[in-house]
Parts: sequence; C-alpha cells; structure tokens
Amino acid sequence: MPQATTPYQLLLSEFQVGSHRIRNRIAHVATVTNFGQQNRATDRLINYLRARARGGAGIVITEGMSVHPTSIPSPSIIAIFADENVDGLKRMA
Repeated sequence: MPQATTPYQLLLSEFQVGSHRIRNRIAHVATVTNFGQQNRATDRLINYLRARARGGAGIVITEGMSVHPTSIPSPSIIAIFADENVDGLKRMA
C-alpha cells in the first residue's frame, strides 16, 4: 500500500499487531451503546460495529461485557461467559 503524503501520514499508516495487519491507527474506542438485548449481541449492535470498521477505523474496541453472572449490570450488556452467546460473539468478531 502506498504511503500517505499528508500531515497525518503516521495516523493513516498500516502497522502490525502480532499476526494482524491493522490498516491505520484510527481507533473507535469502547462506547456503551445499550444495543444488546437479554444479554446477547443483536443485529443492531453488530451492524453498529461493522459501520465503524467500514467507516475507516483500523481498530474497533467493543463496549464492556460481563464475564461472570455476578457482573451483569443490565440486560443490554452482553454476557460473554454464556455458551448461548458464542455464535453472536463470532458474528461480532
């Protein structure tokens, strides 16, 4: 990929994280959307994250998710410890 020739050359340059090539240094940081329902990922949430990536973010950081049944603050937060959420989490990834 040709290098950008703008004042933001470094921001727009690719870099490597482990085995993953990241297309630029623009990050969409964790943002609470409350788009989950019944502690599961929804199409709305997946489409929201997809739009951030398509819009140009090199890295998209998801919102906080619950890792244990005692850490669920609301039904809109994804419960990543639950086996029934594996397919939705795969779609998010």
